[in-house]
Amino acid sequence: GLASHLRPSENSRRFARWMAAAFFIEMGAGVLNYLLRAPVWMQLVHLLFADGVWILLVLVSASALADNVLHVETVVSDPEFERKREALGAATWKDSVALTKPRVISLLLFTKIAAMFIAAPGFVASRGWRGVVLLLAVFVGGYMAAGAANAINMVIDRDIDGIMTRTSRRPTVTQKIPSATALWFAFLLAAGSFAMLWSAATLLAAMLALAGLVFYVIIYTMLLKRRTWHNIVI
Repeated sequence: GLASHLRPSENSRRFARWMAAAFFIEMGAGVLNYLLRAPVWMQLVHLLFADGVWILLVLVSASALADNVLHVETVVSDPEFERKREALGAATWKDSVALTKPRVISLLLFTKIAAMFIAAPGFVASRGWRGVVLLLAVFVGGYMAAGAANAINMVIDRDIDGIMTRTSRRPTVTQKIPSATALWFAFLLAAGSFAMLWSAATLLAAMLALAGLVFYVIIYTMLLKRRTWHNIVI
């Protein structure tokens, strides 16, 4: 979905739709495989659709990287854009932090840390320094995952962000941080978050953080936000 949005072409969109359909069929085959107690023929069907998802992922990537495909994040409609951008000066660390929407994340981190203490009261005192490391890893890893989702959101929504006064000064709107740079920043945050949560906490924690990122970008930003005000429920 993100690839077909940032590299819009007939092929990338078609392969992305096929891949999404194959993925959901594969999930259904996996459930059926479990219910039938994994007969050999059902395992083969499951693997067949898994291979299909992988092949379609390669096709999506190839079509997105093809020559003459529009790079959405580099499109600029304002003829005086470069002059305005130069007037803003170079980006600083504050602009990078702004990409992550720290005020929004603070609420998320509060509920996450509170849940840790509710689930295992006294885990920091009982584990000593290991408990402190776990607490910091979950805090930083959670921030990085949410920050990555927010940075990607800013790149995708920079056109409508420019309309509202509240969001019109965001670094992706003014291009103080170029959209391509913001995307790489987001991908690095996501990878770092996954590695940190997996190594310091559990693989499940890393997968849940990644799932939250994907849900926010695909479901909230790309599918709901531009279609219905009900997106705010997310």
